[in-house]
Amino acid sequence: ESIRPVTPRSVKLYGEPLSLFCTRVLLAARVKGLDLPLAPLPGGSVHSAEFLRINPIGKMPVLEHNGEHLVESEVIIEYLDETQPGPSLLPGDPLLRARSRLLARIVDLYVMPPATAFYRNLDASARDPEQLKTAEHEYRRALSWIEHHLRPGPYAVGAAASVADCALAPLLDIMSATILPRFDAPDPLLESPKLLAWRRRIEQDPVFGPPLVQYRLEFQAFMRTS
Repeated sequence: ESIRPVTPRSVKLYGEPLSLFCTRVLLAARVKGLDLPLAPLPGGSVHSAEFLRINPIGKMPVLEHNGEHLVESEVIIEYLDETQPGPSLLPGDPLLRARSRLLARIVDLYVMPPATAFYRNLDASARDPEQLKTAEHEYRRALSWIEHHLRPGPYAVGAAASVADCALAPLLDIMSATILPRFDAPDPLLESPKLLAWRRRIEQDPVFGPPLVQYRLEFQAFMRTS
């Protein structure tokens, strides 16, 4: 199915292309066949008065629809799923629907914190060995939980892409392709056969593959200049 503009056109997504959470929403939109380009942050920053007026939490992305504003990527994704045409981002089966939400929640609560710790220690001259040791342990443990809850594919919980794939894909890609290679620690993804097979399928997926490659290239370019 071709990518089409969102309806109505009063839908805007405020964010920046390097944000994992913005990328998650953009991937979800693509699954539904929607063209949802990022709009510049009001005031140019999440700290600006203009941005804080629409989201006092001070984080992106923010979805604007008919003058109303929604925040938090998972909330935005489910709202788009309920208001826009296209394939559902949550399975019809209640158990698979719960598993999809569970995997996205594991990403937010248990994968993101150690991933962030690795990112904060990219500078080899200022690394915290104890923080990295903890991050390595927590990241491996979180991936083992995802491995446990994955279902036969091709997607994370079955035959169709869901919120789980949108949450997993950008973070695991950036960790395996860009961040972890800067450290001596092995990539736990290589120890997770189901998760590794899922990632290889996602890389070849016509919906997920191209934007993930573009996101990886932009992220790597940012790291070279930062």
